[in-house]
Amino acid sequence: MAAPQTPALQAEIDKFHHRTAARCHQAAWELIEASTLVPAEQMRLANLAATARFHWQAVGAPEGIAHANLLFAWAMAKAGAGDAALLAASDALAHFKDKPSEPSELAAAQAAMAAACLAAGLRDGYARHHAQASELAATIGADTVVPSLAAFKALPVPGAIPASIAVPPVITKQSDTD
Repeated sequence: MAAPQTPALQAEIDKFHHRTAARCHQAAWELIEASTLVPAEQMRLANLAATARFHWQAVGAPEGIAHANLLFAWAMAKAGAGDAALLAASDALAHFKDKPSEPSELAAAQAAMAAACLAAGLRDGYARHHAQASELAATIGADTVVPSLAAFKALPVPGAIPASIAVPPVITKQSDTD
């Protein structure tokens, strides 16, 4: 039979979840901001984002969970998993729309939706969310740091995607000869 948890033990567990979530969150953003990913980096990104999301959920703060969903949406979009990206981005956008939010939070959520729509090949959704993210981003002060907006700026302008391309490539695959 397990010993009952004491408040001190619970505080240590909570610190562990918070520390692990924050470290994985930061490492995942570094990969998201890379211009291309090789398959090993794609796998690492998915692992980091999922781990961060798990630990933010364990922490239990709705704000942290929403930010974890933003991260997960970007990671899935970067990996080309459009449906998973759409689900996570939709959850995050709903959170930030349902409460008084800073323009930076709404811009980040719209940017995640744009990336998810792009990964899912939803051109109209991509154009709509890209425009909304751009509009919101223009209202943010230069001193405000929003990691997802750096990744957003790397996305193609909606009208610049040739019709022959369903989803622009976001991953560079290594061949056996590399």
